[in-house]
Amino acid sequence: MRGIAMFDTVVLNPLNINLDFNNPRFSMFDFYTEEEIIRYLINFEQIKELAFQIVENGYNTIGERIIVLKSGTSGKVSYTVLEGNRRIASLKLLFQYSSLLSSSERKRIEQTKLHIKDFEVSCDVVSEANRDEALFKISAKHVDGIKTWSATDKRVFYHNLYTQYRKKGLSSYESLEKIKNITPEGKAAIRNSIQQLNYLTAVYNATKLYKPDLEKLTHLDTDVLVSRVLRPLIKELNLEFNDELQPTAKNEKIYHEILGLLGKAVWIDKKLDTRVFNVQGQWSKIVTDNKVVPGLAEKIREYKAFETTESFNENTSENSLDNGIKNTEDSLKDNKKTSDSPNQETKYKFFVPTTQITIGQRNYDLTKCIFLVDEKGDRIPKQSSDYARISVSCSHQNIVIKDNTIDSISENGTYDIEVQYNGIIKYFKIFLNVDFDNKQQDYQVLFEQNWYDESLAKLSSNTNYFKIYEVIKKLQNSNVLSMNTGDHIIIAFLLRSLIEYSTKAYVDLVDIKQPPEKLPALVSVVKNHLVTNKKLSKTEAKTFNKHDIDIETLNGLIHDYKTEISITTIQSIGRKFKRYFSVIFNRLVEGVNNG
Repeated sequence: MRGIAMFDTVVLNPLNINLDFNNPRFSMFDFYTEEEIIRYLINFEQIKELAFQIVENGYNTIGERIIVLKSGTSGKVSYTVLEGNRRIASLKLLFQYSSLLSSSERKRIEQTKLHIKDFEVSCDVVSEANRDEALFKISAKHVDGIKTWSATDKRVFYHNLYTQYRKKGLSSYESLEKIKNITPEGKAAIRNSIQQLNYLTAVYNATKLYKPDLEKLTHLDTDVLVSRVLRPLIKELNLEFNDELQPTAKNEKIYHEILGLLGKAVWIDKKLDTRVFNVQGQWSKIVTDNKVVPGLAEKIREYKAFETTESFNENTSENSLDNGIKNTEDSLKDNKKTSDSPNQETKYKFFVPTTQITIGQRNYDLTKCIFLVDEKGDRIPKQSSDYARISVSCSHQNIVIKDNTIDSISENGTYDIEVQYNGIIKYFKIFLNVDFDNKQQDYQVLFEQNWYDESLAKLSSNTNYFKIYEVIKKLQNSNVLSMNTGDHIIIAFLLRSLIEYSTKAYVDLVDIKQPPEKLPALVSVVKNHLVTNKKLSKTEAKTFNKHDIDIETLNGLIHDYKTEISITTIQSIGRKFKRYFSVIFNRLVEGVNNG
């Protein structure tokens, strides 16, 4: 594991610490003052509740020190909080912005006779020179750690870093490499997150034409747009992402009209969600039935008609140019031309692998797998310029192909490769299996070892729970998450089984009457029962409020052979349910021990 540099520690007055306007939680809101930030945090991040917890219990920072960035201009030193914005904002609310509270709340504070000196905070100080080390620590905590950001917050975090590095003159590749070194995720995952945010922002802006007062993007459910819509949309519209990781379209106007229809269906009409669109194969049905997203099919046809026209014009221009500059060497190579058509190009046949091939190296040129033959069946040498006419691509987001070559940021897995040559399209399958350098390998696990040890010890006392016990053992064996898609599938199946088995075991234990049949509803009943009986706190319960979406994601993988799942998704679901599992296992043991 990467070592973290030791930081200087200082004790600061919280009123002298600036809030971070670039924090992922609110950097998308164009706030101009700290008061605007605090108003937002009151409305959406429960800092008022946190402030009164501080009033009642004091300020406790054990294991949770504030991290601040030290900067200075003209001899004046200032501090900006990198980690701990909510805590600093809560203290500022108490002592600097109490006017944002109600009169009764202010009286409550006045009665306690608080003094700011009693709330000075111990901070780890970061300079610009060791900022990346601090970001490593922060990202380990929030991207794959104990206090996970939302998916949108994580995307914003990566986007902000990427923008900063690009402004410093780094290339797209260098920026992604830099971010990879300070976060627990690989470059492909980081790249996808930034692309997703840019795409979602475009959807959001297009949707605001229908509803100007639409909620902020960070407060909207984006799951279906990312997990279901994005991939088929890329394939349908033949979209590409530029060096700024922005989606580019052949016709930007029609493209944004399509995005607007999708956003309207998700956020305004509420017709499109993961319940309606629960497997990837449903895209064609959703497009053609014209009910869930009215007008979408027509707009896609309009887009494709424009794309076809543009492509025809480009090809016509290119062919004219090619015919005008044909040289003697090419004429000698293309020895099958007829005498009455000296400029007609030979149309070779092309072949792709009939079985899956394994690729074990980075930056692999996929044209090595493809060969051309002439009318006699003889192979055309790889030196032929006709191989340059071959176009290789893949619609999957975890593999990047540039100039027919697999880019080094691609992730291991199985992929369907599309090959185009002389207007003909063929497909073949590859298995990318190369060594990768993941400096944060520690974070690529589903659960910590002590969780497995404790859970297995609890469940071993009663044979009624042997299936739960065995599932946990199997998960333990697959705990280190690889880039292999096959491993993802097995882990997802096991995780889905663990949710169902543990939930139903609890239902039987406490004898819940008339339990619902569907698992998402059953989990809700159990969660509420645990909260009511004070086995699970309301805060803990909130961590998996969207458990229904997570279960539907797992169901989609199980019931649809085309649906895929990523490491990030598996880890996220595991983290959400970890406490849920532990509480249920404790209760199962208590039930046994109580007779």
